[in-house]
Amino acid sequence: MRALLLGFLAIVFATPAAADCVRPDVEPMRLALQAALPKEDMVTAVSPRERAAIAAMKRKLNAYVAATVACAGPDPKALEDSLAQGAPLLDFHVRTLRPGMIGVTANFGIQCAGDTMLTLYARKDGVWREVLHLQAPPYKEISGAWDMFGYELSPPDETGHWFIVTRTVAGWCSSVWSTIRYALWRPGRAAPAFQGSDSVWWGGEDLGRLRLGSSDFELRFHGASIDGGRHNREWVRHFALQGDKAVRIAPFADSPLDFVEEWIQSDWKDARGWTAPALVPLVEDVHAKFHAQPYAEYKSVRRCGGDAMQIELNPSGTDGSLFFEVSSTKDFRLTGLSNTADPRCAGKNLFDPEKPDWP
Repeated sequence: MRALLLGFLAIVFATPAAADCVRPDVEPMRLALQAALPKEDMVTAVSPRERAAIAAMKRKLNAYVAATVACAGPDPKALEDSLAQGAPLLDFHVRTLRPGMIGVTANFGIQCAGDTMLTLYARKDGVWREVLHLQAPPYKEISGAWDMFGYELSPPDETGHWFIVTRTVAGWCSSVWSTIRYALWRPGRAAPAFQGSDSVWWGGEDLGRLRLGSSDFELRFHGASIDGGRHNREWVRHFALQGDKAVRIAPFADSPLDFVEEWIQSDWKDARGWTAPALVPLVEDVHAKFHAQPYAEYKSVRRCGGDAMQIELNPSGTDGSLFFEVSSTKDFRLTGLSNTADPRCAGKNLFDPEKPDWP
């Protein structure tokens, strides 16, 4: 039995020979879990009885996947078909991650959500061998389940080391506003090397898009805008790996508007690094107040001389505007912040409430 850990990582082991493969019957555990689920709608708490049924389901399902893989040949599609045939009311997916490595996800339903487990296998000497197993720790609310699960595998670095990044949206019963959680895992480690979370809006069916390099990863998703008229914007989380430490790097946003919002909504320790050094002592208090109440209405966006743009915002509950000057180079930087417009920025107002994603 695997020890319950934050990420549940299994030690590498050789699967048994196909002749020894006997697959356990998962259906009784699935029925037991269904019986333990609450009969009322909109219940987000997970009872002790249900937690026990979920734990039992995971043990049986893990054993089922391992036994099925032990019987499998090299064809991932045949493995996926075999998993589905033996447990047709559950959801399995097999991905070829690179030659000789596959990922197997197994998903089962709970109230208002689902929970997913991931196992990675590498093929050696004609046998699939488990190299990584991940699943959510026990939870008392359905938000703890790994719902809307996704993952990607990095290319190997110059030393052959690799990692995966998982992302999951916390399940809930009544809203498309939730939390997106992301974590970086390395084989042989019992806990994630890095993890983070943010608010997410998945009403547009954007559950988060991952891109991995050998030493960096990026996650994009849609979250709240500070302007209710925009409603949502694309958020960018890009990290470089320094050993097992993840450091946030550009791009922080894809447009000057999104950059201003990111500057406001981010912690000061990040925002100050995106601010012109001479401006830092002058804007820290403004950031603190705006960060505590990050609500405003866009008024104008105008080009300035050089590569700068000026974004005018009216913070909620105030009569005046704030004018943010942003260097519009790729990495963006806050180069000015004032209560009055800069006369250099007197061109056409580019902000269109009917097209709030521009510019």
